[in-house]
Amino acid sequence: MIRTSRSPVCPLELGLPGFDFWLFDSRLLVKFHFDAAADTLGVELTEEPAAIVQACQARDTAWRYAVPLGEFTMPALSTRQVAEAALRLWNPAFTHGDLQIAHVFVDGGEVTGIIDWSEAGQGDALYDLATFTLGHEEHLDDVIAGYGTDVDLDVIHAWWSLRSLLAVRWLIEYGFDPFAPGCGVDVLRSRM
Repeated sequence: MIRTSRSPVCPLELGLPGFDFWLFDSRLLVKFHFDAAADTLGVELTEEPAAIVQACQARDTAWRYAVPLGEFTMPALSTRQVAEAALRLWNPAFTHGDLQIAHVFVDGGEVTGIIDWSEAGQGDALYDLATFTLGHEEHLDDVIAGYGTDVDLDVIHAWWSLRSLLAVRWLIEYGFDPFAPGCGVDVLRSRM
């Protein structure tokens, strides 16, 4: 159902497709397939012009029936508020840029190596902390304790959200399911 300012409308009554989709740059269409329990079964990519035009028309039709922002009840923190925590002024630091557990080698409780420095450069040190703990929130306190300084948790949460959103397209393009446990959408849902 689509919630409108008047009353709920069935998408099929508006001529909208019976599936969920995302459009990337109006050139790539991603169709989502769900089972009866609304669990994601997979995604289907297409660059077929006719399908993309049809999806663009459906998107535009849905926008006509969307609830104006002022009438829509938002959660306590909007996506923009979460993002603003990450997009603040920060002290430049040398960062790994893709620090994740798979890139860190540990032997006997000591870090013996870190690989994949392709995204290294000047950045926000909290981005590396956030990336390292993304999907492993249960270890955040330990990582922060080892970091040795005050850490703004709102910034960590913001980087988790931004990193997860940015990962969705990469996951789809390389044949991964962004809805799989531990992937982009799953992480975002766990933060809501």
